[in-house]
Amino acid sequence: MALKILTVDDSKTIRMIVKKAFRPYDCVLHEGENGVEGLAVASREKPDLIVLDITMPIMSGIEMLEKLKSESSLQDIPVIMLTAESGKENVMQIVKMGVTDYMVKPFKGEQLIERVEKILTLETKREKETDEDTAKKYFSLEEDIQFLALPGKITRPISMEIDGQLKNTIE
Repeated sequence: MALKILTVDDSKTIRMIVKKAFRPYDCVLHEGENGVEGLAVASREKPDLIVLDITMPIMSGIEMLEKLKSESSLQDIPVIMLTAESGKENVMQIVKMGVTDYMVKPFKGEQLIERVEKILTLETKREKETDEDTAKKYFSLEEDIQFLALPGKITRPISMEIDGQLKNTIE
């Protein structure tokens, strides 16, 4: 059965790094942009792991962690905190609050997976490869695709029409 992973970070880039890191594994990823969204998703989905940023608008990661630890149905979910600051005070505070692990930004997806594997057993996807899976090897997720060039077949009739109009204008 697929593990449920929740990533909560106001940075879309960090959320994408987390999603890409888990792509080879049998996981379902959920996201939140701040602690309020993260708490709502955690309550609804009951994830197996939460990857949580400390500094976010609306509700910080520390506030979200406090609420998680005070809720009996959520308090045992392992949490990896992400921080841009490696200051001793922040680390001591989150460790005292019961965080499972923490990572300093920037980080690589492989580093995150190493930390997760100390907490959970990740299984690689084993299902039979479909055409869609094959396509995913060559193309990123939809939000990663910024621009697709049109093939020559489509643009050729348009260029022929423009050529014709130019010739008529010149004559």
